[in-house]
Amino acid sequence: MSGLTSRTKGRRGEREAVHLLEERGWQIIELGPGRKTEDIVAEDDCGRRVSVEVKNHLVWHLPNWRKQAKEQATRRKCAWLLLARIPNCPGQFYVEGTGRAPSVWRGNASRKV
Repeated sequence: MSGLTSRTKGRRGEREAVHLLEERGWQIIELGPGRKTEDIVAEDDCGRRVSVEVKNHLVWHLPNWRKQAKEQATRRKCAWLLLARIPNCPGQFYVEGTGRAPSVWRGNASRKV
């Protein structure tokens, strides 16, 4: 996949993740600029700041993604959250993070992103 196509796919996944977080009452604080930082910084409904890493891949590498999410959160000194879009399942993400058991979040699948 070319660089531009990959970035476009990544941004589409990030927009979908932002909508998913907002639907759950999270406040988006910042959108990350690129490769070396988290994709989203948000506050959950308890006011806890969270570093969010979003993945939109057909082939999953959960151990690597989890490590990346934890390292970014450590640099930011906050909790971490990994959102991995489930392939071929619009609006559905695998989710895990600090103090959060792995689960699947479903959003408004009819939303255009």
